[in-house]
Amino acid sequence: MNKLVRQFQSGDEPAINNLYRMITGIDRSIKEHNWEWVNTWRGIASMYLIFDQDRPADDQLIAQYSLIPTPLSVWGQSYLSGKTENCMSHPAIRGSGVFFYHERDSFNIAQQTYQFFFTTSGQVAKGAPGAIRKKLGYLPFDSWVRYIYWLDTGILYEVILRKWVSKQNNTPWWKRCTASVFVKLIHFYLLWFQPGKVSGTSQTISESEAPLDEITTLWQTNKTFYGISIDRNRAYMEWRINQNPYIVHQYLVLRDKPNGHLIGYLIFTHNSNLIDVVDMLADTKQKKIFKQLLNDLKRYARENGVNQIRFSILRRSKFLARRLRAAGFIPNHIFSWATFRKSILRNQFYVFIPQDLKNHLEMTRPESWYVTDLFREGRPYD
Repeated sequence: MNKLVRQFQSGDEPAINNLYRMITGIDRSIKEHNWEWVNTWRGIASMYLIFDQDRPADDQLIAQYSLIPTPLSVWGQSYLSGKTENCMSHPAIRGSGVFFYHERDSFNIAQQTYQFFFTTSGQVAKGAPGAIRKKLGYLPFDSWVRYIYWLDTGILYEVILRKWVSKQNNTPWWKRCTASVFVKLIHFYLLWFQPGKVSGTSQTISESEAPLDEITTLWQTNKTFYGISIDRNRAYMEWRINQNPYIVHQYLVLRDKPNGHLIGYLIFTHNSNLIDVVDMLADTKQKKIFKQLLNDLKRYARENGVNQIRFSILRRSKFLARRLRAAGFIPNHIFSWATFRKSILRNQFYVFIPQDLKNHLEMTRPESWYVTDLFREGRPYD
C-alpha cells in the first residue's frame, strides 16, 4: 500500500462520491456534496482522506474521516462543534485497523479547530463508529425516538401488524384483535387532543419568505432558556434549511396579536401524506406557545390530507417529550414487542465534551439538552 494522507482539495469530489456510492448505494451529485461539505455556513468542512496510490486511478480513495462545522450554544455561550458524517472506509481495508488510526490522528488535528464533537448515528455498521469514538473519549449519551401524531388510525393498524409479525398473512388472530383494540384506544385518546382556539396569529410560509432575522433575534433573546442546543445563527439556518438541496422546508410562524412580534416558530417538511418536524422554538420556553404551534401544525395537516406528523428527539429528552405527549404524540417504539423485553442501549448519540466543561454535571443531564433534527444531516426522511 502506497498511502497518501491529506485533507480535501478541490477536485476530490468525484472520488469521494464514488466511495460514498460504494458504501451507501446512494448516487450523490457534486452539487449535493458541495452543499454539505464545500459551501457550508462556515466554508469548507473538515475532510481527512487516505489514498492508496497503488490502486487503480479511479479507486484510490480508501478512507474518509469528516466533520461538519456545527454551532452549539451552551447556556448562551457559543462553541464550534464538529459533527461526524460520511466517515467511510473502503471494503478493501475493513478489519485492517487503518481507519481507526486515521480517525484517531485526524481527531487529534481537528481538536485545534473544534471544542465539541458529536455523532448522531453511532449504531450504524454494527456499532463500529460508536465503538471507535468511545476509545477517543466520546460519551455514549442517548438514542433517538420518534414521536408520532396519527391522523389516520387505519395506517396505524397496519404499522402495528408489520411490527408484530414478519408476514402479515400469517398474523395470529389474537394479535389482530389486540392490534385492533390498541388502535381503538389510541383513537379515543387522540380525541382529547384536537386543535383548539387560536391564541396568536400563525402563518405557514415558504423558505424564501422565512423571517430569518426575526428568528435569529428570537433565538438570541431565548438561548439561555434552552441549555445546550444548536446555535441558531442566521448563516447556519439559511445553509441548513433554506439552501438544502435534498429537502424543501416550510415555516410555521406564530406572532402575538397585539403587536405582531414573533413568539415561536416550527420548521417542517411535507412529503405526500407525511410531515416531519425539523425544529421548534417558543419564546421563554412557554408551554402554551409549544401547544399552539403543534395545534396549528395539526390543523395544517388535516387540511392537506396528512396521515402522520413525526418528530424525532432524544429518548431521555424530558422537556420535549412532555410537550409532545401533551399534544397527543405517541413514541413509536411502544408498538414493538422488543420494547418490553429488551433494555434500551444509549448507542446512537455520542458527544465529546471539552476539557473546561467535563466536570460540569449539567453537561450529561438529558434535561440540559434541547435536541431537534437540526442536529442531524438534513437528508430525506424515510
